[in-house]
Amino acid sequence: MDCSLTGQSGEKGCHQFLPSTWVSYSLEVFGYVAEQTPENAELVTLTKVEKWLEAGIDARGIFLIWNTGRNAGCSSGYNSHGVYYDSCSYVEDAMRILDEVTHRGE
Repeated sequence: MDCSLTGQSGEKGCHQFLPSTWVSYSLEVFGYVAEQTPENAELVTLTKVEKWLEAGIDARGIFLIWNTGRNAGCSSGYNSHGVYYDSCSYVEDAMRILDEVTHRGE
């Protein structure tokens, strides 16, 4: 995976942060808007996921938040950039990958 590429909606890095999401999450984790380096993105991702888990949000809910910004059900359509999205499909694909990764080597 080439983490230097920018997505069709402006998302960047291997964690696919939208610029506005990076600002928000970076402020929460660092207290300032840090540069979106791979190391900083990893720390922000781990911190956010840990907080969501501590709040009792399950993997499906976390994937939905990651994809839509909220844990309030699936949606699909076209975003403001004209890019098609389907959060239900995203969550199902992510759950399948998580299952494969967590059961590897059994």
